[in-house]
Amino acid sequence: MAVPLSRLGPKLCLLAQSAVAAAAHSYAPYSRFTVGAALLHEDDAITIGANVENCVYQSCCAERAAIVAANAKGYRRAMAVAVFGRPKDYIAGPRDAQNVCTPCGVCRQLLYELRCLSGRSLPIVLVTTDGLHAETTSIDDLLPRPFGPQDVGIDVAQWNTGTSERPTTTRTSSKITAVRKGGASSKREPNAQKAPAASRGLKKRSTARAAK
Repeated sequence: MAVPLSRLGPKLCLLAQSAVAAAAHSYAPYSRFTVGAALLHEDDAITIGANVENCVYQSCCAERAAIVAANAKGYRRAMAVAVFGRPKDYIAGPRDAQNVCTPCGVCRQLLYELRCLSGRSLPIVLVTTDGLHAETTSIDDLLPRPFGPQDVGIDVAQWNTGTSERPTTTRTSSKITAVRKGGASSKREPNAQKAPAASRGLKKRSTARAAK
């Protein structure tokens, strides 16, 4: 049941309005269907995204755009998501206060990943076509019995901070630390090269002559 945005509370109302504003940045010359999405983070910051299309129809949905933008800023958790969509050539109709745009299947899967990273239920605010009302649901309702990280044995809790330390970098750093702590190491440096065979032969002859 859709309600006026003012009844959502100040934070969710602002989130819904942000999704509506984001839709204005949509690049949708092919479908001519504009979508905006907004994520609310734990520090009350909001990250927005809009759908982007191309001529081979490999589009980036607004929800995915917002999640990727948030990740680039260091946010991997969210408290809520808002979605708004309607045709670019929108004509007001009698059901505009009830009609909503829901996330596609791919976006629902990514939103479930966001839910797992956030460690909490993820409310989703679906803004109606008129941009003035909304109904609230959750990713658990939109994606029942999901396939998630737990099904492939992955605990994503260690990845929810927004920074990813690569194992290869860690191993390389430990090697460098070991050499530095040991002082003059007996280990050959990776880029050290052996002296040419001819030079080694000359050194041996010089040593033999000096002995005579």
